[in-house]
Amino acid sequence: MTKCYLHKLLDRLQSFLICLDNTLQPSTLSALPLTKDHVFVCLNKALDDTLAANLALQCRLKKI
Repeated sequence: MTKCYLHKLLDRLQSFLICLDNTLQPSTLSALPLTKDHVFVCLNKALDDTLAANLALQCRLKKI
């Protein structure tokens, strides 16, 4: 089961979603309400090239 967490920075009125699972399924990502204003952080190894490219079009993707 994939777990994604919402982290809010109250002093800056910002938030980001983070997922530290080793793999991410397209169905999981499509269930998230991501927009261009959202920051999504995940492990680099969790995404293949196609999934990373599509996700980068939906939100501000940061890979670690």
